[in-house]
Amino acid sequence: MKKFIPFVIAYFLSATVLGQIHALDAPATVYGGYNDHKLESHFEVHNIGSGTISVNCARIEVSMVDGATSSFCWGVLCHPPSISISQPIALTANELDSSFIGYYYPHGNAGISTITWNFYEPSDSANTWTPVTIEYDASFPEGVNDVSKMSSVGAAYPNPADKTTAVRFNHSGTKGEIVLFDMLGAEVKRVALQNKEGVAILGTSELKSGVYFYAFNVDGKIVSTKKLVVAHK
Repeated sequence: MKKFIPFVIAYFLSATVLGQIHALDAPATVYGGYNDHKLESHFEVHNIGSGTISVNCARIEVSMVDGATSSFCWGVLCHPPSISISQPIALTANELDSSFIGYYYPHGNAGISTITWNFYEPSDSANTWTPVTIEYDASFPEGVNDVSKMSSVGAAYPNPADKTTAVRFNHSGTKGEIVLFDMLGAEVKRVALQNKEGVAILGTSELKSGVYFYAFNVDGKIVSTKKLVVAHK
């Protein structure tokens, strides 16, 4: 069976799983204008393990436009551009944390910068990191329209699902699809979307009970990833 590998290795995927830390619904690219004060990235960090873990965030500026800077918030603390490693925060078993915010400041400089946000357990001797790499595109004065900005997918309903679940979507691309994969990253279902907006029905009766994730793809690019629980009655 074809594998959907949920690691943000370059800038293409929006969910990553390494060890017990899962980054969910991270954007591949954040668009804005170089005249904007800042561009923001938001995503959730999930402890998929069975116990409490301590999680740090470390910033790596892979490539930066000259004159641009970045900063971030993690937990209750916000760190200035001079700080690249956060204080750790505790995530209990199955806790989903939404406190992360990545900031990019163009300072009037046009171009695309790439930043990797790494999440890891300080006590992990194997140095298992969950990287999330995001492009910050400030190529134009007031930003640029992009298909990912004009596309959205809703929460599955019902969730948990037994036999079927419904997902509302809309996009402005050429081709849209919803890909369902399990916690190990194996693709289990792919549904082509015939229209640019509507409701997609996902059959779940043949799936084992458990946690899954569905990715919304537009023109081959993942623009959103959300969680689905299958629980058969």
